[in-house]
Amino acid sequence: MNAFALRTLQVLACGITLGLPATAASFVNTYPDWVGDATGGYIKEAQTFSVASASILTSFQFKMYPAAGQAAQLHIFVWDASSGPIGASLYDSQYFFLPNSFTDNLVNMSVSLTPGTLYGAVIDQNGYSGGAAAFNLNQNSYTGGNLWLLSASTPTVWNNFAGNGFNLTFQANFADDAPSPSGVPEPGAFLLLGSGLLAVGAARCRASRKAPRTHA
Repeated sequence: MNAFALRTLQVLACGITLGLPATAASFVNTYPDWVGDATGGYIKEAQTFSVASASILTSFQFKMYPAAGQAAQLHIFVWDASSGPIGASLYDSQYFFLPNSFTDNLVNMSVSLTPGTLYGAVIDQNGYSGGAAAFNLNQNSYTGGNLWLLSASTPTVWNNFAGNGFNLTFQANFADDAPSPSGVPEPGAFLLLGSGLLAVGAARCRASRKAPRTHA
């Protein structure tokens, strides 16, 4: 491929690529509000949340106190604001083991979310109540959900802490998966594509003027 053809392809690719919708990312982070509080005596801890637009939950991070050798999982559910999880889980992590020291736990995933739907991220300690999750006594950094707890004594009744303003100490990351309408490139793509075509035409004209003429 000659240099002229390569430059042409680069211009066209630039025009099309820059016009496509970028994948936006957002996150919720309540870590700055944490002052050392932790749950205790519960077998499951949950944090509810919702999204304003169609997106994908890509990771959920949370703090756990030491519980050496205890296996835990993270689940994602659709959530009822008055009673708890609805139906089967949308996501189940692999088992992870809580270490000897206080630690952060990061779970990567890809869960499609619907705007206006309430979801719950559940830390499931598989019946073990000796573990503890970090939580915040205030809701300064997040008001789109709250902490829920499930005890071994009433394993079917979730305790809702919405009235207390409690949140898990967590960070959730989201990626926007909404494409342009009908998959049509943004107007900028057409402008850049047109510019590229004009550049190609101009370059061809210059090349034809510079080309040596031969006589029979």
